[in-house]
Amino acid sequence: MTYSSHYSRGFTLLELLIAFTIIAITFGISFGSFSFIEKQRVEQNARTVIQAIMYARSLAIKENQSVFICASDNESHCDKNWSNTMMIYRDLNGNKSFDATDDMIHLFELGSDDNRIRWGSFRRQDYLEFLPTGMTNFQNGTFTVCANNKNVETAVPVIVNVAGRPYFGRDSNNDGVREYSGGSPVRCS
Repeated sequence: MTYSSHYSRGFTLLELLIAFTIIAITFGISFGSFSFIEKQRVEQNARTVIQAIMYARSLAIKENQSVFICASDNESHCDKNWSNTMMIYRDLNGNKSFDATDDMIHLFELGSDDNRIRWGSFRRQDYLEFLPTGMTNFQNGTFTVCANNKNVETAVPVIVNVAGRPYFGRDSNNDGVREYSGGSPVRCS
């Protein structure tokens, strides 16, 4: 038997198939992990929204006075970007907006540049008011928490009923997308 003095260069078909299979599995696992992390971030922000709502509601009942929640980028005023911070305050002068005479109670940091949060309510106000009874001031609505990539499969609607109680929207038809209280699928536009 004679052997060639030249070494073979390259891979066999079997070696290439095994290498590509390992690469494909690795990519599949890593992309699945990114999706899992994205979903966890969205759900954590949704839980923080619920905590802020429950805290403000219980405070309104306990202190027998209206308590407000608004979006804020600092402790000095309310704005329309709910994605950073939710501020809870007492409106001492009754003008339904936060200013220097009001009492800031607590800030809930959402602090994720990876998520977007929108608030839509029945009365289309930029704030949420809890009356001393714990009910909203006819402001039932929804906080929609979405990833920046607008993936509706990871989005979480936090629904606030007129009684002031928050709850997560459910995926009632098992299509992988949660629904608003009326049954329509969540949107991340």
